Amino acid sequence: MKKGTKKLLNLGLVAFITGIVFILSACLPQHRLPPPPEITYGEFPFTIIFEIRGERMIVEDVLIAEFVEVTPPRGFGNTEGGRRWRGGLKYNEPTREPGGAGISVLLYRIDSTRMVTAILPSAGHFMGDPIHALTRWKEPSIGHPRDTSFEELNFRLISFEIAPPIENTFR
Repeated sequence: MKKGTKKLLNLGLVAFITGIVFILSACLPQHRLPPPPEITYGEFPFTIIFEIRGERMIVEDVLIAEFVEVTPPRGFGNTEGGRRWRGGLKYNEPTREPGGAGISVLLYRIDSTRMVTAILPSAGHFMGDPIHALTRWKEPSIGHPRDTSFEELNFRLISFEIAPPIENTFR
């Protein structure tokens, strides 16, 4: 094979591979990371008043919300990333691990393994993140052991107050 022909074949191969890479990059979805929040930390005081087994109880604490990071897209076909928030309580330990769907607050311990909890929305909800926003949320979900009913515990939520979610900007 002549030297000129070999050069021409190599040049054609490079052009072909470059063309394939260009076409694939233009056709495949581009990953977009959402912008980080302008406000990255917030505290939201709350009070839960309830009655259980004839006794009136009050739980007061502060939900703490903190921005952690912008996350890349997960899963095939997903082109949008997300934002990760850390949520916790100022004075008590949450009863559920961070990273779940919400923050769990201990209301009443029945015994060493069973408890009644209030589940609040995620930290992202309170920090005004539209990815995490719950538009119709009004009060906490109350969780109790499967083998114990609310009637058996004589449980009644009397009132619940929490600071509203903030309006945040994402740039």
